[in-house]
Amino acid sequence: MRYGQRPDVSATEIDGDVFLVEPGTEEVFYLNAVAGGLWRALAEPMTLAELTALMRDAFPERVAADLDADVAATIEEFARRRLVINVP
Repeated sequence: MRYGQRPDVSATEIDGDVFLVEPGTEEVFYLNAVAGGLWRALAEPMTLAELTALMRDAFPERVAADLDADVAATIEEFARRRLVINVP
C-alpha cells in the first residue's frame, strides 16, 4: 500500500515547523520533526517501508526500532485522521 497526502489538507510551514488542518473538523495539528519529515515525503506516494527507510537515513541517531515504531504510529494516525490517502 502506498500513502500520499490528501489534497484538501491544509499544510502550513513556519520556521521549519509543519501544521496541518484536518478537513471537516478544522482541527490543527503540530507535527514533530519525524511527522513533519513524513508529511513532506508524502508529497510523492510512498510505502511504509520506503518511509521507514527514508526516516532512518534522516535520523541516524535514533534507535531504529523506536523510529520504526514512530513512523508506523504516525502513518496510522495520519490515516485515522484522514490526512493521507491510499494511492494505487
